This record gives sequence, structure tokens and C-alpha cells, in this order.
Amino acid sequence: MTVITAMRFNKESGGMVADSQGSTAIRKYDLFTKATVIGNRVIIGGTGSSTVLSEAGKKLAQTYDGASTTYQSAMALGEIFHQMYRGFVNQTMLERFGFSSKDFVAGKLADGTPIGPHLLQPAWEVYVGNDEAVKNRRSNEAILIGRDNDDFRVYHVAMTGQIGEWPLPFAAAGSGSDEADNILHAFLRSISRDQRSNIDFVEGMGALIGATNHAVDLNNGVGGIPTIAYIKGEKSATLSEQSSILASEIVRVYDERLVDKEKALEGLDALLTDDNKWERVEERLFRQSPRARDIAMFLRGYRVK
Repeated sequence: MTVITAMRFNKESGGMVADSQGSTAIRKYDLFTKATVIGNRVIIGGTGSSTVLSEAGKKLAQTYDGASTTYQSAMALGEIFHQMYRGFVNQTMLERFGFSSKDFVAGKLADGTPIGPHLLQPAWEVYVGNDEAVKNRRSNEAILIGRDNDDFRVYHVAMTGQIGEWPLPFAAAGSGSDEADNILHAFLRSISRDQRSNIDFVEGMGALIGATNHAVDLNNGVGGIPTIAYIKGEKSATLSEQSSILASEIVRVYDERLVDKEKALEGLDALLTDDNKWERVEERLFRQSPRARDIAMFLRGYRVK
């Protein structure tokens, strides 16, 4: 259960926000990092098996060349995903049927013995990804964003290896993508067509955070302290936990109209510029506010009139 949100702001900048909740059969953990900056030009965020995504991210980082284009990085991630996926399919066939994917395609074992007809259909279901165990692994996906010399790009990368450049300025993935997509769509609709190719950096980051907040509120299994990352020209950064919490709260408080837009954007801008300032931002924006008590009550879960 995950939500990944990403947006292209202009030719040089973009951002990504991801929740941190993951679970086993009986427990949930708010400890997962689902968005990772690689170099200072690419950010990847993934949904699905945390083990797979962690391994894929490490492999991409090992092979990443700072001169690579975003497309080349997406292609590299697609190849990593594809190899991992086919490896899982092959291992599943070996464990379940005693023969490999290569044997299945040949229709016979290494010693020339034909594969039994009764095994062909269930093996086919595994091979093409229709089997439940393989289908779950196949559902892994990633969003990759990055700055090239000529533009900023957003790619979707499937576990099976296919990649595609996203046709919209924003993208959302994971179980929380439905609610997040609604918020991001409304944000893009609220600005003119001309502005959509040059979105204000702070407003764009605020929209991504707000979309993630909305998904956390309404989608089961989405939650925890978000990972907030961005690329802006030659700079890339991931906010600290403290600044991520505060950024999320600033957007929530603004959405409730407990602070005005100008002050909310000033606070977000300060965090994104230097997240070591988070305590000063919190003091100025919340504690010194005429509505300080309302803000505190709201963030604790009380209804505020």
C-alpha cells in the first residue's frame, strides 16, 4: 500500500512525495523510504514489494552515470526490473514444476524428456504472469523523474520492463493514487494552460504534499512521515523528517484556511530552501499566529470552528 506523487514544474525542476507505510501480514511499519534521489538529476519512487524496490534502486545507483539522460536512466531501471521479474518467474517455475522458463519454452527438460501435458497450462499461467504469486510481483512499478539539458521528464517504469514518458505534468502511483490524482488534477485545472509548463516551485511542491495528505486520509495502508524530494536546477534534496512533518502540517493547516496562502508558501519555501530552519518556521507560522490555539487543536484532531 503506497502513494507516490510526482510533478514536472518547468524545464529545470520537479518534485516527488511518497508515504512511508508498509506492512507484513500482521503489522504495519512507517519506516520505508519509497522515493530516492540518485545523483542530482534523477529521483525514483516505487510501489509494491519494498525488497524488490530497494534492490532495484541500489542497482540503478551503482550503474548511474551523471551524464546519463533521464530516458537512459528509465531504460536502465526497466532492464533491472525486467531481469528481476524474469528471475522470479524462473525461480517460481523451478520450485513449483521442477523445470525452468527456458525448458518450458523448449517444451522439454534438459535431458530431452517432454514436459507433461498436465503441466503446460499451469506453467503457462506462471510464465505469462497470470498466476497469483507472479501477478503480485508483476504489480511493482516506479515513477522516475529527472532533469535533462533540454527538459525535465517524468517516466513510468513497469516491473516487466516497459517504460513510457508520462503525457501529463504530474503522475501518481500506488493504492493511494486515485485520491492523490484528484487533488493534482484539480491543482492543474486551477492554473492557466500557459502556467502548466512553468509551475511555481513552492506551489507545485505544496500540491504534491497536499495530494499525499489526501491519500493518507482516505486510503487504507497509506501513511507515515512522507519523503519529500525535489530537483531544482543543479540542486537536489530530500527533506529531513522534522521538515517533512512540518511541511505536511503547513499544507493541512492552509487547506483548513487557518493560515493564509502567502504565509503558508513562505513557510514551505523556507523549509525547501534550508530545512534546518524548521523550528523557526514552526515558531513563526504556528506559535506566533493569532490562531495558534486553533492550529494546535486542529493538528491534534479536534474540530475547529
